[in-house]
Amino acid sequence: MKIYTAKPSQVELKYHEEQVHYNLDGTSEYNWRKIQKQIKILEEISAMPENLDFTTDKVEFEELNNFSWLKSDFKLPILNNEFIEIVTTDQNFEFASYPVKIINKRNAEQMNLQFSAFYIKSYFDCVDRSNSPIIIYGGVEYYDYRTASFRQDIEYPSLFKIIDVSTPYMHFVTEEYKNKFEDLKLLGFDLTNVSTIK
Repeated sequence: MKIYTAKPSQVELKYHEEQVHYNLDGTSEYNWRKIQKQIKILEEISAMPENLDFTTDKVEFEELNNFSWLKSDFKLPILNNEFIEIVTTDQNFEFASYPVKIINKRNAEQMNLQFSAFYIKSYFDCVDRSNSPIIIYGGVEYYDYRTASFRQDIEYPSLFKIIDVSTPYMHFVTEEYKNKFEDLKLLGFDLTNVSTIK
């Protein structure tokens, strides 16, 4: 069995820096650095703004719903609500989702409410530490997901982040769920093979 990195692809959805960062960063409504820190150490995200309103003119607005995962500079994945329902059904991980409003820059009356910022609240412990090389950088020990071995004696969730790896924000899926997503024609995101579970 293999695991794959999961990330957005195909669509270049870039939200305005002016709206996402300059107007809100560091204010009482929105503190970007605090959100990043809370995501990294798996705290509740208390700094999330009440409204996540984004505008775009980088894609054909009518085609947004063809994608399960939108590319953005937001640290949380922006996922289609139908995809969120699929990855969270019968799963035992804790998660939170924050509704997103995407506004068409060319026509402000056009809005898409079918996406949410998605937050998995825990890292999955699946590294086979006895068979994985440890990397030390800046005095910190961690595993590289590209060279680590992964446990096969546990059940994997549909979408997960891995504890103690070098990229805490990255999400993964197993080959089983990759195939399921493809069977359901949930495309619009990239799944790249990184390792075989031994």
